[in-house]
Amino acid sequence: MIQKLPSCEELKNWSNEKKRIWLSGEIDTFLKAFVFTQTSDEHMDEFVTGVNELDTNQRDGYPCRECGMLFKYHSTRVEYVMFTE
Repeated sequence: MIQKLPSCEELKNWSNEKKRIWLSGEIDTFLKAFVFTQTSDEHMDEFVTGVNELDTNQRDGYPCRECGMLFKYHSTRVEYVMFTE
């Protein structure tokens, strides 16, 4: 299952579109092999819920787990939590 990356010389000659298609194919192969091995409705619902939660946090901000304060970036929330401990 280990895929070899194209050489630097080969990548330099690829268009952005070709790079995008190649990477998309690699991600698709990975997801089919390791994420979507169990395709029950329950597992898919959990996956979709997780993706939606990440998307919501990215749009609305990342809430502190202790005080609920919203941060634009996850890294800022981490720094805040580490500073307040």
